[in-house]
Amino acid sequence: MPYISVIITAYNRKQFLLDAIKSALNQTLNRTEYEILVAKNFKDDNIDNYLYKNGMKNINIIRSIKPG
Repeated sequence: MPYISVIITAYNRKQFLLDAIKSALNQTLNRTEYEILVAKNFKDDNIDNYLYKNGMKNINIIRSIKPG
């Protein structure tokens, strides 16, 4: 079970989302000690495909079309 949850929110900011995810993944902390949760309000196949192709299946993506 991870000690830390990194929560990345992306409300209409898909241009910054991939950089934020890469930054979270490049930490020196052992990857088993933290989890990454991404909350976004848009569908972007490029980002989803990038995560899948790079073995980042353990990143939890929460997609909500309606805010709130």
